[in-house]
Amino acid sequence: MTFPSVTVTSFEVAEQYLVREPQQFDSVLSINDLDQGSKPPHGFEEFQGLKLVLFFDDVVDTRFSYTPPDLEDAKKIVAFARAAKERILIHCAAGVSRSTASAIAIPAVRMAARSVNADSIMRWLREVRPVARPNPLLVQMIDSLTGWNGRLSKACASHFNTSGSQAWT
Repeated sequence: MTFPSVTVTSFEVAEQYLVREPQQFDSVLSINDLDQGSKPPHGFEEFQGLKLVLFFDDVVDTRFSYTPPDLEDAKKIVAFARAAKERILIHCAAGVSRSTASAIAIPAVRMAARSVNADSIMRWLREVRPVARPNPLLVQMIDSLTGWNGRLSKACASHFNTSGSQAWT
């Protein structure tokens, strides 16, 4: 079983890739804070491959006036995962939560019909981004949309010690 080539990183590193070496990637997912003035990294607009930009905060609920990802965001991530080519760059502010949760969608949509289990996906994610702490709300929505029936959420909680009650910014 071969997992896709995915680079998950922070805003700053994604910007370096997009400005200096955009040819390394054929698909880019840019997840940005909802702050006024927030925008994708330099080089994103000029990028010639498949690209998606989303704006939501790294939280799991609406406390403290933050905006969590919603079902429409998750649907766009799953559609991106289905359409993305082979060399994928995904970033959020720190490259820890929103981007790693989104990265789960790539093997989830590509390997759902194969004999891959959710634990294998989480081990792959840990190799791709050792500091991963996927946003549990986003994982739950991706899990539901891709037909994993709770297995991704359960494996994610087990591998990364996350739960739906946590919120971080």
